[in-house]
Amino acid sequence: MERIFIHNSLTGKKELFVPAYNGKVKIYTCGLTPQDYTHIGHAKLFVTFDVIRRIFEKAGYDVTYIVNFTDIDDKIIARSNASGEHPLFLAERFIESCLEDLMKLNVKPATLYPRATAHIIEIIEMVDNLVKNEFAYESNGNVYFRVKKFPDYGKLSGQSIKKLRQHIRIEPGEDKEDLVDFALWKKAKPGELSWNSPWGRGRPGWHIECSAMSIKYLGMSFDIHGGGQDLIFPHHENEIAQSEAYAGCGPFSRYFIHVGLLNLKASKMSKSLGNFIPLKDIFRSYDPMVTRLVLLKSHYRSPLDFYPELMEEGVEALIKLKEGLFSLSINVIKGSDEEGHSEDKNIVDLNNNFRDSFYASLYDDFNYAASLGHLFSFLGELSKIKGGSKKVFGEALELALGAFDIFGLQLDEDKGEEALIKIILRWREELRKMGEYTKADGLRAELEKEGFIIQDSPDGARFYRNPKRNPLR
Repeated sequence: MERIFIHNSLTGKKELFVPAYNGKVKIYTCGLTPQDYTHIGHAKLFVTFDVIRRIFEKAGYDVTYIVNFTDIDDKIIARSNASGEHPLFLAERFIESCLEDLMKLNVKPATLYPRATAHIIEIIEMVDNLVKNEFAYESNGNVYFRVKKFPDYGKLSGQSIKKLRQHIRIEPGEDKEDLVDFALWKKAKPGELSWNSPWGRGRPGWHIECSAMSIKYLGMSFDIHGGGQDLIFPHHENEIAQSEAYAGCGPFSRYFIHVGLLNLKASKMSKSLGNFIPLKDIFRSYDPMVTRLVLLKSHYRSPLDFYPELMEEGVEALIKLKEGLFSLSINVIKGSDEEGHSEDKNIVDLNNNFRDSFYASLYDDFNYAASLGHLFSFLGELSKIKGGSKKVFGEALELALGAFDIFGLQLDEDKGEEALIKIILRWREELRKMGEYTKADGLRAELEKEGFIIQDSPDGARFYRNPKRNPLR
């Protein structure tokens, strides 16, 4: 197994990752509340953990990856009431839409996508245990966690209970012992979706569901808990408190990883502000791989300021990667069959340097942004070399393809049309040989109208889909 270092939000330090079980990694990521279409901010989280998962797998680990959906909450209920659609049907519709978007982004399916409403029994059992052990109490049909009974409260976020009391307001209908106590179970309002419980009809609070599902599928003290930085408090802080109180031991999760937020021109991406950009709108304008590449250009813990021009930069970057891969593939084909070419040592040195720097960055707190830079440099340097043996060029191609796989970049989206386009290009080449340049240019123009980029070179014409469809506004 490769040595991987992780910045652990729980300690605020970069630490050597040591799994609970040798060779296995158990990861739980807080997904989303499916009340609307998935947006570019969500994509940053999902793409980050997809690459983290791929890095662990490349390092030789067996990964179990759980991503939840909070399919019942106040916002879903409010939208359901406004539209007349049943809240569970509404949530499932947006879950399916999210999974379709993630598939286009080439995000590998999670091991499991549990829904909160499918785990009501586990949630009630957990809340009942906390009540019986006096970590929680019932009040007017609601159940609250007794924060003051958990002495380590604040160890993730650094929040002070004393300061929290100064800023928390009591919501209508709440009757807490302490302002900082949080809801585990909410009393049902008239006409609201609810379940039977020892405390009457109600539904889960926001935080308890993730504790119940993560413990069920991964056990206590699983390896990694992830989410956006906005979940550090109160969500993950509350998860720690209720989970460790329930189990009577800790830690709940051994490492916490938090992803920097995506900002729309320096304003936090948020549906409530109406400034989010659905992935479906972006995909109508750009190849999904452009989106993925844009999200890979900054360190996962850093915030990312998103603006439409960033997508144009992503288009150019994706084309550059495709051209670099094509050039390398041609060199493999045209390379010398005999080993020991005069340029082989230079290529071998490039291969070794790239391999070392690429993986050193990946295993140092998943710095895929630096590794992406190494890939661009690698392909650029290789393109300058005009000769070499098939063997060493083949090794370089294998390294490059391995990098594309870790980044999750699909560059073979044209396979379905490949045979037909090649026939057209061969006919175009025949026209050029016969001096019919106007007709040949007409064929090229027609292909470009259909969204294909055609490039002529001494090695023949090549094609790929234009990553840009319509400019994003």
